[in-house]
Amino acid sequence: MLGFEPLELELTKQARNHKDETLFETIALTKQKAQHLTFHQNRIERSFRELYGSKNSFNLEQELKSYLKKIQSEKNRTYRLKLIYNQEGVVSINHYIYQKKVIDTLEMIEVKDIDYSYKYSNRSIFESIKKSSSADEYIITKNGLLTDTTIANIALLHRDTHLWHTPTTPLLHGTTRERLLENQTIHAEQIHYRDLKNYSKIALLNAMVGFYIL
Repeated sequence: MLGFEPLELELTKQARNHKDETLFETIALTKQKAQHLTFHQNRIERSFRELYGSKNSFNLEQELKSYLKKIQSEKNRTYRLKLIYNQEGVVSINHYIYQKKVIDTLEMIEVKDIDYSYKYSNRSIFESIKKSSSADEYIITKNGLLTDTTIANIALLHRDTHLWHTPTTPLLHGTTRERLLENQTIHAEQIHYRDLKNYSKIALLNAMVGFYIL
């Protein structure tokens, strides 16, 4: 488990008009079926309410139904389905054969001004983090508190209680994190990087890897 001071990174601030930006959902497609759509739909509706001031989102299941009829996917493969949208509705849908990222090295990065409350298509902040060193992946801290990696929410196994804790301060409320909190597989706790000595394992949580223990 990590046990050192995070590297500090200062991002260049950019003026952003969030209403003009597209957002996206990454959805696992296995056995020709899109997985856990309820949680993706919930996040889309939240984005419409909070970003666009609208309750008129779109029906994700219906949008995907017409798309999935047009494509052929092998039953024994997992696909990464990416749906891009804005306040007008769906912009595009594409799918790709999924390959899990190999992660052998992790580094902690402290970024005080980072904000990724919604799943923006513009991920330049994460690209800046990836350019800061040559690690395979990064645990981002904000004011010393653990948040996420660049690709996933996280959970850590407590040495004493043997419970999986996920930080109460994620950058993004991921769909897998929400699902695992709901079924009490994981539990939300505030985790400072100095608390890492109390944990023995770390797992990544996202729509593609599910619950992936490193």
